[in-house]
Amino acid sequence: MTQKKTEKSFCVRDNKRQSFKYFLAGLFLVFIFLARGVGASVIDDLRLKIDDRNSKIEVIEKEIEAFQKELSKVQAEKSSLENTIKALDISRNKFLSGIKLTESKIEATNLEIQKLSLEIGGKQSLIEQNTVALAGAIRKVQQLSSDSLVESMLLYDSVSELWNYLDRLEQFQKSLKESIDTLRELKTALTSNKLAIEESKKKLLSYKKDLSDQKQIVENNKAEKAALLSATKNRETTYQTLIRQKEENKAQFERELFELESQIQFELDPSRIPPSGKGILSWPLDSVYITQKFGKTIDAKRLYTSGTHSGVDFRASVGTPVKSVLSGKVRATGDTDRACDNASYGKWVLIDHANGLSSLYAHFDIISVSPGQDVITGQRIGYSGNTGYSTGPHLHLTIFAQDGVEVGTLASRACKGAVYTIPLANPAAYLDPLEYL
Repeated sequence: MTQKKTEKSFCVRDNKRQSFKYFLAGLFLVFIFLARGVGASVIDDLRLKIDDRNSKIEVIEKEIEAFQKELSKVQAEKSSLENTIKALDISRNKFLSGIKLTESKIEATNLEIQKLSLEIGGKQSLIEQNTVALAGAIRKVQQLSSDSLVESMLLYDSVSELWNYLDRLEQFQKSLKESIDTLRELKTALTSNKLAIEESKKKLLSYKKDLSDQKQIVENNKAEKAALLSATKNRETTYQTLIRQKEENKAQFERELFELESQIQFELDPSRIPPSGKGILSWPLDSVYITQKFGKTIDAKRLYTSGTHSGVDFRASVGTPVKSVLSGKVRATGDTDRACDNASYGKWVLIDHANGLSSLYAHFDIISVSPGQDVITGQRIGYSGNTGYSTGPHLHLTIFAQDGVEVGTLASRACKGAVYTIPLANPAAYLDPLEYL
């Protein structure tokens, strides 16, 4: 009977020792799972493709920069039919390169989304595999550590062997904790990857909108060149005649506008607008170069009936993104060229702000917002152009006291009674943008 008990005891001991060996093997597999990467070779291949695409993006960006320098040089030269056509051709080439750039960014973003998707799938797989493996290992540790000290002593031939067992058990419990921490890190990384892929998808949508806008700007450019060649029959004398007619229309429009706005009743209440201060408004362009300031400038005396310039002009080639100077609501948009070409603002946007100011942006090529739309500071509201009366592509920015500006109509004799829809304000409502930028 005693012999049978002893044999049974040895059998139990051997089983537990064997179980412990299996446990060690299982835990080893857990560590292997944690160290493995899923789809690593595919992800590495995508990284190489992304790097290659980014290199191509850098080349195209330098190409666009070279076109911009060439364009600036041409625009600085004397206005002539030859130079105007040359500027249109350079602008078109610049935007064709811009289209290539945006297409490359779309491709790079798609590759990034693929890479992130694989990483997400890999992390989810690792989490599932290791969760199962760890659960089994934890149960085994709990089973082995639940033995009483006496039971554990019976399993081993010496106290030294027992202590070694207990020490290894403690070490593996510590390793299990580290493995659980690794799983938590995997889950954190998974969440981060999911946020990154959502951001990449937003960027992708933005690039696709940019691409559509850039293609439209190229079409506008082609139409402008065709109209110019048709009107001038490629003759310099005819071109100069058109320029003079344009200036006459502008002067007539300015006189009519000044007469109408002078009749509008308005008295500025300083308490209804913010005191002047730098940084109240943000710049409407990423690259700022002022070509004409507000007020009684030398050019204003020459160009405007009132002798003052109603805003600030910024150098901006066709297609430059224009941003809202402050959060607000779009009150109205319009296009004065529909009434009379080259006499006024061209395509314009008026935005009301919560601090009592309103901002007007003029000479757009494309408008990207609609009346009633809420915008935030720095949001793109369109692309600069050469519409309306413009001696060259630029952005015009006017700041009004909001209480003093309204969107109204003006019947102009300059274009045989054409009716303009434009922002109107008494001269007292015009404010210097540079006092707030």
